[in-house]
Amino acid sequence: MTERKTTDASYVNSIRNYCGRHPSLKLLQALPHVPDHPTRVKVLEFGTGGIRDADIGKLHELDAYWSTIRSSSTPQACKGRLYLIEDISLPYISSFGNHFNIDPRFFDEYVRFDPDRTQNFLEGYHTMRRLASLRETVKLATFVYHEIRVFHGSTPRREDYEILTSDNVKRLVTTVDHHGGPYTGLVRRNLGVWWRERVAEDDAWDAIILVDPVMSDRFTIKKWNDTNWRPVSCSNTPYLDGYLDFSAWPPSSPPYPPLSPTQTLVHASSFPSGPGLEHHHSMLADIAHYWRLASPTDLDNAFQSPTYTPLFAYRIIASHWNLQLEYLVSVVSDLEKGLLKFEQMDAHPRAEMIDAEVRGLRVLLSDVNAWRRRVYFYLEQMVWNTEVLGLPLPHISSSQERSDRKADTRALGDEKMTSAAALCATDFHQTHTHLLLTRDRIQSLLPVVMGAFSLLEAQHSVLKADLTIRLSGVALVFVPLSFTASLLSMSDEFIPGKRLFWVFFAVSVPIIVVLFWWAFWMQLGVLRRWCWRKWWETRRHQRRREGEDEEQKEE
Repeated sequence: MTERKTTDASYVNSIRNYCGRHPSLKLLQALPHVPDHPTRVKVLEFGTGGIRDADIGKLHELDAYWSTIRSSSTPQACKGRLYLIEDISLPYISSFGNHFNIDPRFFDEYVRFDPDRTQNFLEGYHTMRRLASLRETVKLATFVYHEIRVFHGSTPRREDYEILTSDNVKRLVTTVDHHGGPYTGLVRRNLGVWWRERVAEDDAWDAIILVDPVMSDRFTIKKWNDTNWRPVSCSNTPYLDGYLDFSAWPPSSPPYPPLSPTQTLVHASSFPSGPGLEHHHSMLADIAHYWRLASPTDLDNAFQSPTYTPLFAYRIIASHWNLQLEYLVSVVSDLEKGLLKFEQMDAHPRAEMIDAEVRGLRVLLSDVNAWRRRVYFYLEQMVWNTEVLGLPLPHISSSQERSDRKADTRALGDEKMTSAAALCATDFHQTHTHLLLTRDRIQSLLPVVMGAFSLLEAQHSVLKADLTIRLSGVALVFVPLSFTASLLSMSDEFIPGKRLFWVFFAVSVPIIVVLFWWAFWMQLGVLRRWCWRKWWETRRHQRRREGEDEEQKEE
């Protein structure tokens, strides 16, 4: 798309002319136009004296901030500005789009991009994938990840409801029932990055990072066969207290002396607790916090190019994926425990126990199939993240390919996303590798579950056959008695106590003996035929081996 500076006050209205060539831009206009939507904006100014931040809560404050920059007559000490925007709305899209002349696909992808089509395939889905040959020319990137939450109390089931967050940019929530444990929810998240290099040496570069807001207790749900949405409240907390902090322990060399037992860690680190971030609050607050505690090397790299500014955003995304791997490992372990319970079952179970095990295996099979599909979705998302970073896909088939992958990572140099991508390449590659291993673990459970089904069905058939044999044995006794009684019931002389009552036994006993002998002979015949067939097959294989041995000797 050819970028064009517009003078229209409404940036969203100005891009309607491009919807014919980019139909996905129609989705951008589907956002509700809420002038007073609580969009948060934080500006990080990278200067020689460090980083200075400014909070902007209203549109007029943003316009005043830009007016101050334009009217400043003194040379700027600022090397660049990073805008962190949380839960963007249409008024802010128009304001930022007009001011920086931003490709509207940047906002469009952040709002609705769904690489595996699990979120938007039911309504308003449009293709947003860029051609690989043109990806390097677009100064924007969109990342996808998941935030895992633990729900408490009553939780809507994903099988019954479609669940969305109540923010301006809504995200899909997938609740998972762990059959006895607490519900968990996987919240689809997007993160958008845009940058503009400085034109002249004295100019400042600009970068924008679009982030989703922190998870709240409010959601909107609707039945899958319904059209009405209704609000609902569900208390929730981060899974395992959130993602792992990646800050380093503060150095002990000057100007940071060794810490005393009563001293608090406040020196260039947030580990285990740092100023202003005792717990993770939101993506916006976390990115700003890590940049305030950045090392001099990171600051120098950020001064040079805006492509380095998303470094901590990439690491936070990688940490979320790392937490998701912990979650998936726990899920797979629970699935394997379900099979362990089956393996410890009695060798000769009763029919009631078999029925209970079959019901449990049906639930297990459903869970295995559901997680197998989800892992493929996660792999698709990770591949997309790796592509937009400009990284080569990892290979783990041989040591030579692993060394080539490291060489490709080192050779990224000053290409798209420069060293920020190179620093995060190992994290994303490792996550991709472990996702592949998790996929293989889940797939390995499918034949085991199906084999368990077959074994239970065979045991159930044996129980039925045993019952049939017992009933047949009873019938061999009572059927002749009934036959004889019916045959001799034409005269009263054959009833008990009469003169010809002995005839009843004289006829019934020989018939029962003959029937039992016939059943035994038939079973013996089956056994003989089976033994004869086995002997013949063994003899045939033996002759074939003897013939092959003779041919080898002749050769």
